Amino acid sequence: MIASRNMNVHSILAGLNDRKIKSRTANNYIGHVRSMQNVVLANSNQFDTNMFHYEEDGNPMVHPNSRGLFRWVQPPTLTNVRQLFAFLTVDAGIARTCPTVEEAIDEVVDEAVNEAVNENIDPENPMSDKATMSSGTFGNYTSAFKWWMKLKSEKMDKEATFLDGEIIQGMKEIFTAYKHDIGDKKSRGVMKAQEGKDPFSKEGIIRLYLHLCKLRPDGNKLKWSQIIFANLYVRLQVATIGRTDNIGNALRNCLGWAEDALTMSFITTKSDRDGVKTNELKHIFASIESYMDVILSFAVYMFCMHIDGGDEDENDIKLFMGSSQTSRFYKTFNTVLDEMDAMGIDMGAPRFNLSTHSLRKFADTYACNQPAGPSTESVKNRAGHSNGKVQDCYHKADEYADC
Repeated sequence: MIASRNMNVHSILAGLNDRKIKSRTANNYIGHVRSMQNVVLANSNQFDTNMFHYEEDGNPMVHPNSRGLFRWVQPPTLTNVRQLFAFLTVDAGIARTCPTVEEAIDEVVDEAVNEAVNENIDPENPMSDKATMSSGTFGNYTSAFKWWMKLKSEKMDKEATFLDGEIIQGMKEIFTAYKHDIGDKKSRGVMKAQEGKDPFSKEGIIRLYLHLCKLRPDGNKLKWSQIIFANLYVRLQVATIGRTDNIGNALRNCLGWAEDALTMSFITTKSDRDGVKTNELKHIFASIESYMDVILSFAVYMFCMHIDGGDEDENDIKLFMGSSQTSRFYKTFNTVLDEMDAMGIDMGAPRFNLSTHSLRKFADTYACNQPAGPSTESVKNRAGHSNGKVQDCYHKADEYADC
């Protein structure tokens, strides 16, 4: 039996709770919570009661070890929650397209309401003729708010509060009304009909592969190691229909061979955080086109990075050495896309609507639209999709697929 002389069960429980905050989803939620904090501060005089606890000097109290997260009044009142999400419905780009949330509020809410007096804009819906956040993003804010309320963390000295049914119902009603507003804006051409990033086209992927093959170092902007790294990373993400972080966290002991196929499995995924269902092998075959060949990219990477397959060092277990390979890929990939866009290379969608996620969307779309290709169920399993609406974000009709 393990000696428990130096173990403290309260510390262990605190650690388990605090580690939940380090997940990628939780980090995104924390960003949303910060944005909501700024919305409240910018409009504090319009809330019925305080949303935060305040110091004597008038500043909001901050949780320790939280990097600036305020002490919200828990539980919040139904009226305050409805008012908070009402402000979010008239936001034109919170935390994304505006430099600061304060600027967003000033430009969107105050000016829109003031203009309503002079230009007959509906004061009840001042953003009816302007694009606001997508319904998916709005839904993420509601999830982030509920997550923050029920989060318990000893390190941050934060207690959990579970929202009652009345508050949950109030949030649902605002969300439903907002989705109707978004539908109306889409029907009038105010907002794009499609939400999220676009997939690459087949021709766009081929051009991307060829461009990656032709890349040469450019001072500190782009080095040989980044070029070789990006070539493998892109091809792996397309071949496995994997998420960017799945590729960045790939382990070498999860690679193998099955007859003439390279096999690969992921440890965890977004839909399987504990890794129970994720260990299914993904088979990757060689391509007759060298610029598309994942296995050739593997060989080049292993040779140039001086990886010999040994296990003397703990770092050898990782396919891509280092702790921030996902961020490294984001930076390199965006540099490549910007360069291709500047050269006028057609990638199948506007540059601003392409990202690393477009690789995954292309792979999913392309696989599902092959006349003699894999079944939708097989593609879903390889991509790690859940059933229902999540699949619809990825399964797009290929060109002339409806003919």
